[in-house]
Amino acid sequence: MEKSFAVNGKATSTLRNYLRCLAHLAIYYKCSPEALNEEQINDYPYHCRNLHKTPSESFFKHTIYGLRAAYKVLGMDKKRIRLPQIKRQKDLPVVLNKREVRELLKA
Repeated sequence: MEKSFAVNGKATSTLRNYLRCLAHLAIYYKCSPEALNEEQINDYPYHCRNLHKTPSESFFKHTIYGLRAAYKVLGMDKKRIRLPQIKRQKDLPVVLNKREVRELLKA
């Protein structure tokens, strides 16, 4: 994977994140990610949800995209992996008006 990322100009931090998430997956199943079947891959996000109350969206993305990248490098393109539905926060940020900003800066 390292060679593939270097050739394609992808960031080493992305590779590190992918590999870290794949390591968690391999430790959980006690086998290489290439040996996992589709059911195991789809059950893993459920395990993460139960393990952590609020697993991050980036953790899921790095795990799924890491698997996709690994399978591509290994020539296992036929393994289709989909990203689980992730609820996103829909709240709008609080925007201060000019007076509130002035008061904040004075404090």
